[in-house]
Amino acid sequence: RMRILPCLSDVIAFLSKDVSSGGRIQVATLQSICGILAMLAVRLPGAALAIANHKGLLPFLASYCLSPRPDESGALFDAQNVLPFLILLCTLARQSKDVAGLDMPFDS
Repeated sequence: RMRILPCLSDVIAFLSKDVSSGGRIQVATLQSICGILAMLAVRLPGAALAIANHKGLLPFLASYCLSPRPDESGALFDAQNVLPFLILLCTLARQSKDVAGLDMPFDS
């Protein structure tokens, strides 16, 4: 059941190499990763805390999704990237008081 977290962590590690070299993550990929993590958090007891405490998942998603990306429309953030991440954070916080009390991923 929870064997998918290491797999997603590997995918994110691969994506982070692309991002660090100037690449972009496709919106569908980001939505899928956040959706899978949210589904796991809802379906499996303790999964929300495991996802929140994972060293690579949320910090990368937070830094990528919430990084300023000014464009011609004048928007500071890309809403297509921010929305799936915020839904994931709300789902994690709703599942566990321990997760809701965490300061991360913004504290790192």
